[in-house]
Amino acid sequence: MAPKVTVPTDFGKHLINSPGHGNLAIQLQEGADIKVNSAILSFNSPVIYNLTTDLHQTYLEMQDFQRSAVERFVEAMYSGEMEGVYSTNFRDFHKLSLVFDVSWLVDRCDEYFKSQVDGVDGHDYEETLFVVEEARYSLNKLKKRNHLDYVAERMGNMKTQRDVFFERYLMTDFSNCSKDQLDLVLELIGPDSDGLVAMLTKHITANTKSLDDNMRYLLSNINVSLCERNDSEICDKLMEALSGLESTTNSDFKMSLNLIERFRTPSKSLRQTKKRIKELSNVSLLPDMVRECSSFDQLLTVLSESQEVTNSYIFYDALWIWMYLVNDQLVKFDKNLTDRILKIHDDLQLNPILKSYIAGLFSDDDTRKLTATFMSFDKIHAEPSSCFLFPSQEVFHFDSSFILTGRKLSFQFPKPESCSLAGKCGVVFKVSPATVKHAESFNIALSADKEDYPADLHFHPERIDCNNFHLALQRTHTDGRVYNVPLSWNGKPQLHSSGTYWKWGMCYFGRECDPRCNQLIWDGPQWECYFGISRDCKHRLIVVYMKSK
Repeated sequence: MAPKVTVPTDFGKHLINSPGHGNLAIQLQEGADIKVNSAILSFNSPVIYNLTTDLHQTYLEMQDFQRSAVERFVEAMYSGEMEGVYSTNFRDFHKLSLVFDVSWLVDRCDEYFKSQVDGVDGHDYEETLFVVEEARYSLNKLKKRNHLDYVAERMGNMKTQRDVFFERYLMTDFSNCSKDQLDLVLELIGPDSDGLVAMLTKHITANTKSLDDNMRYLLSNINVSLCERNDSEICDKLMEALSGLESTTNSDFKMSLNLIERFRTPSKSLRQTKKRIKELSNVSLLPDMVRECSSFDQLLTVLSESQEVTNSYIFYDALWIWMYLVNDQLVKFDKNLTDRILKIHDDLQLNPILKSYIAGLFSDDDTRKLTATFMSFDKIHAEPSSCFLFPSQEVFHFDSSFILTGRKLSFQFPKPESCSLAGKCGVVFKVSPATVKHAESFNIALSADKEDYPADLHFHPERIDCNNFHLALQRTHTDGRVYNVPLSWNGKPQLHSSGTYWKWGMCYFGRECDPRCNQLIWDGPQWECYFGISRDCKHRLIVVYMKSK
């Protein structure tokens, strides 16, 4: 150990570069070396003590630090005072104090930084920028949090100036902001995010093409629930801006829906925006929520609380998918469990469900238990309340280029007694095709355009909307096997970048004979099921029509 000398103390700055005392050379990137006394520096720094006394070093390399910071650092250890430190050299001075473990000087750096933070009033951008950037550097590079805490406390007392600063800080070059900059903003804004939400809304409105990664990150991490309580109008404007984007991806739509799900009491305009976004995107949050459930009990809780469960078919599909993918042998459909399922069904006021739909889904040992349970629920079956609608032609044709082709599909349903028009009653669904270049273009839309309807089919817009229908995909094999796959609430089909297969919901559709797809089947994610596409099976869209209650 070095002799017990209390530091800081004044050894005399005049001894720096003294020929008689300078037995240790500090090497810098530019200019002459600084000659110092190893004992004086060792009294201040246990690191330097180890390097010089134990390892017998006669020089210290400090080329990574600016010269003025090193000079002030050496002077401080000689004089016991921290002088000549400004915003231009503070970062390197502070880092030197930490690297060489000069504890008293680290404390002085904290005091200096705190005084700079206390002097910030938000009117000088460069002054505020200095403390914000130093706090970010200390947290991410030096792993010190106290500087960030100082800045957060100060900014909490100057909300208006804080929001003005961050608008310039973020929006000057928003797309190139680093993730730690975004994290810093979220940390300093805290739960009081009204200003940030207004700022992001303004940016989205001015840049209506699409969202970039930074915008998605901030929107995914802001506290919209508290913002909603403080000023619901700001949240309404944000969602209006999001719904007006010209070019969006499924991830954008899903993020927008997720934002609305995080509101505690969505306003009427928010609910309308959610409906509009869902109509535009054809995506749902429920599949991800189902995937995250680690138990059947948790799954039932999620379904009972989700606003996505709008009919009994989605409710059953979610249970079926979870049973099929998890293969949980421990789920026992005893009376307690079945009573709970029935209670959720009643509490959600769901439509009755067709037995033929339940029986038609693809099944294995685990899903058969679920099927048998639901088939026994006589109180939730009511055949006349729903009916299957089948198209006459294939809806999907996986051709040589592996493209999902689109068609107009006509569906006929029973003619209501109130209809006196000639011909048949029915609906037309327009399926937009998806190609390798335009995989996002796929969509299924209920048409209200008379020009889409054949002469012998008419539409009753006053009686029917999208909520009356539930869609699934039927696979028919040449050997006579027919089964259905629940897909329609799982979003749009996504083409893998390799062009090898389409992923729709929890299912992969790939060429049966393609070795790359076979490899995926064996090595792919545990949470999926795979269906090979060949000339031996056809794919048709089937629709369950539910009469309005």
